[in-house]
Amino acid sequence: MGPSLGAYFASQPLPLASKTATNPRWNVYAFPAAISVALLLLETVYLAINLPETKDYKKSQQQLEKKPTTAGVKEGKVKESVEVRRQRLKKLGRLHGFFLLFFSGVSGCNMPSFTLLPDFLTSFAIVEKAEFTLTFLNIGILSSLLQGGYVRRALAKGKVSELTFTKQGIYSCIAALSLMAALPFPAIKDSGYSTVVLYAIASCLAYTSATCVTGMMAAAAACCDEDDAQTTVKGRGSDALPRGRALGGFRSRGQLGRAIGPLWATALYWTRGPTVAYAVAAAALTLIVLGMGPMVKDEMKRRKNIKVN
Repeated sequence: MGPSLGAYFASQPLPLASKTATNPRWNVYAFPAAISVALLLLETVYLAINLPETKDYKKSQQQLEKKPTTAGVKEGKVKESVEVRRQRLKKLGRLHGFFLLFFSGVSGCNMPSFTLLPDFLTSFAIVEKAEFTLTFLNIGILSSLLQGGYVRRALAKGKVSELTFTKQGIYSCIAALSLMAALPFPAIKDSGYSTVVLYAIASCLAYTSATCVTGMMAAAAACCDEDDAQTTVKGRGSDALPRGRALGGFRSRGQLGRAIGPLWATALYWTRGPTVAYAVAAAALTLIVLGMGPMVKDEMKRRKNIKVN
């Protein structure tokens, strides 16, 4: 529901703000930004009080230090070496960071406060509040249905590999960005198909949002030891790959991409125009997905070996 809420409140005036049209005190995103801050503060307080990992932290850590290390062994099953899994995790981290570097700057799915998509949509066919809200509602609902109803179940049953979902999501993003780069042209912008193209863009971005990060997170989690309680908690865990620390580093690369992405995207958008900005992002993602070939082959080989064993 996040994208639709952001779209709705972006069209509403901020309470107590100046109503002078010639000298506005707040931009159009001030209201959804204020609501986001309030929700984040509420969430932070809730997690600080209720999150199990924050309770008796020092006591739990001392107990873990006393337990023997049995990392990589479960019911007689021998895992790959830590070094092999660590190298694969580094590659996944780079993939995650580069993907979000280009995706976060130009999409409206994950980071609405930094996106170019709302400005892009309001610049063309969607000028009515109801239509604008419905477009983002389509992204939110379709993404949640795909992620919960299809992606999660397919990954759990092993029907589709993690990186296969990631590739599909990147291809979907490339299609969306290509349409966004072409939309400003009069042949599309001024035709009766412009709204149809916008909904196609929203649907492609919804599929990307449901598959890419989910697939990469699942692949990264598969590199880790299954239980932090089975790993060494001192040092940097040379004899194990603790899930918490490993996924924390993996996510940090993605957050770096999220932070830098809007900077290059907005600079290019406002200096060279939307067509150039979206075309550059589409070209960059094309190079990224082509470079995933060795990773996908390695994953398929590993899955085949696991089934044989």
